[in-house]
Amino acid sequence: MVETQTQIKDEPRESRTEGGPLGVVVCEAIADAEGVSSIELDPLNDYVDVDALESLFRNSSEDSNLSVRFSAYGYTVIVEGDQRVLVVEEYV
Repeated sequence: MVETQTQIKDEPRESRTEGGPLGVVVCEAIADAEGVSSIELDPLNDYVDVDALESLFRNSSEDSNLSVRFSAYGYTVIVEGDQRVLVVEEYV
């Protein structure tokens, strides 16, 4: 099970998503933050190399210090070694 956490307008929200490809989990977390279906989003590959992201985390352990941060769809997306996905709204 992969944990996702979304922060919308200073109110953190957590949701849990059953496993699956990390790229799909990231898209679903962002879609949740946007309040839309993940199929309504532009391709995640427009923001990050999804194959490289999944490769980095494929063999990481839950106690890994690995963390990747990138901007997508107006959010900062953080993927941590335990494959926890954090989505935080970017403020201008």
